[in-house]
Amino acid sequence: MKIDAILTLNIDNQMYTVSDLPPHVRNLVALLDSWRQTEADLHDQMTMLQMAQRSLTNDIVAAVQAAQNVPAPAPSVVEAPVEVESPTT
Repeated sequence: MKIDAILTLNIDNQMYTVSDLPPHVRNLVALLDSWRQTEADLHDQMTMLQMAQRSLTNDIVAAVQAAQNVPAPAPSVVEAPVEVESPTT
């Protein structure tokens, strides 16, 4: 995902256009933009890696079950515990 470059800064409710700021400030903003882009790229990579790991884990489970002739587990259903009160006499 491509991030949008920072074009304005809002500091103490005062708007500043980055292109109007001194070169050293523009360089700092450009560095921040670069780091934000790196963060976004790493986030995308991490998401893809997590999806690939889940898919591979599912493939491993299916392959082991097939090799052992183990039927695929039925969807689990969680049942609430039933409490039986004894009649009072």
